[in-house]
Amino acid sequence: EADRLAEELIPDESAGSPPLPAEAQAARREEAIRAWVCEELLYQEGLRRGVHLDDPVVRRRVADRVYEEDVASLSVAEPVGAEEARAWYDRRPEDFARPSEVKGIHVVLQFPGRMSAPERSARVAAVREAMDEGTLGLEAALTQCELDGLDVRVPAALDRSQTEEQVARAFSRRVAKAYFSEESSRHAIVVEAEDGVHVLRATQRTVATPIPFDECRPQVEDGVRRARSEERYQRLLRDLAARPEVEVPSGLWND
Repeated sequence: EADRLAEELIPDESAGSPPLPAEAQAARREEAIRAWVCEELLYQEGLRRGVHLDDPVVRRRVADRVYEEDVASLSVAEPVGAEEARAWYDRRPEDFARPSEVKGIHVVLQFPGRMSAPERSARVAAVREAMDEGTLGLEAALTQCELDGLDVRVPAALDRSQTEEQVARAFSRRVAKAYFSEESSRHAIVVEAEDGVHVLRATQRTVATPIPFDECRPQVEDGVRRARSEERYQRLLRDLAARPEVEVPSGLWND
């Protein structure tokens, strides 16, 4: 029985590689059999406790097994032809492009609670005006803000070009959208956020450029396979739902 189990549990990896020493083979055999025995003990204890097919964990594993056999493994195994891949690439130019990038000037002002709303507006306007005029004026405006007791922060993340997603991760989606708006190239923009008032302006901008097909073909083929999996999955669900022996509560399944 032990020999039969070892043959079933240990995959044949001898092709193209030298055989393991006898001692290593024996250790591997013992480890595989012990793992099976441990699993069998736990499985039988689960049955004793009444864990059956209607248990949520068991249901999930059974469903995953069917999905793997009838959907995932088949989709991965099918090759993707050049024409199919090229058609997929041509229909989705936005998915296979290097995103646009922006480099800019960015200041975050945090106001003390004692400062009135008019004073806050005046300081923000001064920084915004100085940012539009040039770096020297900006430095003077920031110095005045610090003298007034404001917490002034100049983030380093935009010292180099960044994509919109990178800016969103570093700050927020609102800040990123403001940076990548056309308006930010014409003059400074003010964005209020939880961490303070952001004053920002884009100084350099690059447009999105397509990635050559040959360069991104592995990603294209992955997309084709994912679409195949989804199509095969939906077809499987329709076929299963149509079987007379399958019971689905009324109103929960919409083809």
